[in-house]
Amino acid sequence: MRPKNLISFVLIGLLAAALTGCFKSEKALIGADEADYPFQTITYVRAGEDHKITLERVGDKYVSPLEKDKAWLRLKALGDNLFVVQIADVNDGVPFHLYGFIRLAKDRTSFDVIKGVADPGDQAAAEDGKASFSVCPRDTSHVCIGSLKGFIDYATKATGTGRVERFNILAFK
Repeated sequence: MRPKNLISFVLIGLLAAALTGCFKSEKALIGADEADYPFQTITYVRAGEDHKITLERVGDKYVSPLEKDKAWLRLKALGDNLFVVQIADVNDGVPFHLYGFIRLAKDRTSFDVIKGVADPGDQAAAEDGKASFSVCPRDTSHVCIGSLKGFIDYATKATGTGRVERFNILAFK
């Protein structure tokens, strides 16, 4: 899946290159009352690239100033600078939410996106119905999440596995 908006592409940039799909749900699993807001604005770049991205908090969501009326994201803190990220967007008129984890460096100079791509073990868990996962009915290459707790429990055990994408923070308020 290639998300059509800037937030999805940049923040969960490794999804674009994924062959096996991503973690997804049709409804939001992180509500406004459950979300955490560790910054007001953040500007960052993908390691090795020059294109700057800025996200700002608007109400109970983070948005790109370029995409205010489209995609948005929320974060949920899990401790030890680890956050679940939920990105909301619409594809062909169908709303969806993508999930992964962000680990913020202790010195706040960078963050890593981890578990943003479903690997073959995650696909197998979905096929077996484990960890409240299932194969997504509209796209069998994606892993659908049935509950946020199930995803957190499963994925935090596997955060040392899979691909990691580094982003450098340029400004943080």
